[in-house]
Amino acid sequence: MHLLLALMQGYLRLRLEESQKALEALECEPRRSILVLLADGPLASGDIYRGLLSMGTQTKEKSTFYYHLSKLREAGLIRVRNTLEGAGKPERVWELACNGVCFEFSTSG
Repeated sequence: MHLLLALMQGYLRLRLEESQKALEALECEPRRSILVLLADGPLASGDIYRGLLSMGTQTKEKSTFYYHLSKLREAGLIRVRNTLEGAGKPERVWELACNGVCFEFSTSG
């Protein structure tokens, strides 16, 4: 039996052997919460951070927050849509990289 994460009309498709990063990213509650927040559309980093704080799934450590974003990006679940330029440091706007993740179980090769 093998496991596939299927990509059909915007769904992420990865063979189990290739999907370790995605599975590890989904194990963490703050990362799943980031995906929930982004399901409604693109958000700036600060908006995601405040959303996680209001949900109670994020510590106040911003370095931990950025670590979660980087793990989701490495797994191919989120991507940078654009960057907001302002008076301060540029801020990234994030979006989902796929419409969802589908698990398919199969007994054939």
